[in-house]
Amino acid sequence: FDITVTVLPFSIIIIPQFQTLSIANFPHSTQKITPLHIINCTDFKGEWAMETSKIAICGGDVRSLYMGKLFKNKGYDVCVCLTDKAESEKHGLEFVRPETALKCADVVIMGLPAVNSQMTVNAPMCADKMNYGELLHSLKDGCILCGGRFSAQAVLDASDCGFEVFDYSTDEVFQIENAFYTAEGAIEAIIKNTVRSLGELSVFVTGFGRISRALTEFLSAMGSSVTVYARKAEQRAWAKRVPCNVTDEISDLSAYDVIVNTVPFCLLGADKLQTVGKDALIVDLSARPGYVSSEGCKRLGINLAFLPGLPSVSAPCSAGEAAGRAVMRRIKGDGV
Repeated sequence: FDITVTVLPFSIIIIPQFQTLSIANFPHSTQKITPLHIINCTDFKGEWAMETSKIAICGGDVRSLYMGKLFKNKGYDVCVCLTDKAESEKHGLEFVRPETALKCADVVIMGLPAVNSQMTVNAPMCADKMNYGELLHSLKDGCILCGGRFSAQAVLDASDCGFEVFDYSTDEVFQIENAFYTAEGAIEAIIKNTVRSLGELSVFVTGFGRISRALTEFLSAMGSSVTVYARKAEQRAWAKRVPCNVTDEISDLSAYDVIVNTVPFCLLGADKLQTVGKDALIVDLSARPGYVSSEGCKRLGINLAFLPGLPSVSAPCSAGEAAGRAVMRRIKGDGV
């Protein structure tokens, strides 16, 4: 189609998708505008599709599929590989072989974590395995490699091959959003594994980072009696504003119905586990391999729920879209 409009010199006409162009107040010059001159908009919020960018989702769990769907809905050219074919197509995504996806992608997005300890692509939905080095050598020049929790070695290997790495798990906005999804999932686990109402529970929480803060706010609002252990004075000061009880030591834990660990180091050793009540629930929200002894809990008959990567189970769509928005901020600049 051809559209004849009047435009100012050196101006660009941006037309929201499926909208007609209004001709008004451009008296200086007239030229014919073809589709090649038009930048399409995917919605009315000013979030513009980069139609020249090809996105390849490579591995990851179901969060990666929701991430791919987000990019597709924003107008990007998206394909997926090293996922489940049926699940990918259910999400409306094109499933292709890795060599097809990687050779022409401007941005490759991996899962969280991006790479396993064996230096293979993290692809839990796919039986096929791909060495991380093979992936790097399949990328085209200038490709941006994105993923979550890259190891130092993985970043170094990518740099040696000339590729920039963006770790979306370090994005501050993503971390805040993910903390609330984790807290919601933890509350779901507490409800399923206890016999009392949340408003009747006494809960002990280790640490006062993002996840602990979100969880404490939720539980306090629901009537739980919450005690937060925090080593740093500034964290204790913040915790007092929730409000909740605050302590700088862990001694007798027998009074608590639920104990939640959010820190990536061992605070609940054998001596502390000995003081836990026999009907109590321990929820470990730390990353693998976990920082509460499963053997110690089993020996003492304590109910332990180890829940790493909880948003992938409790809110995979929200978590995947949050990661996708973090990548978009890297591609397009802040404000998404």
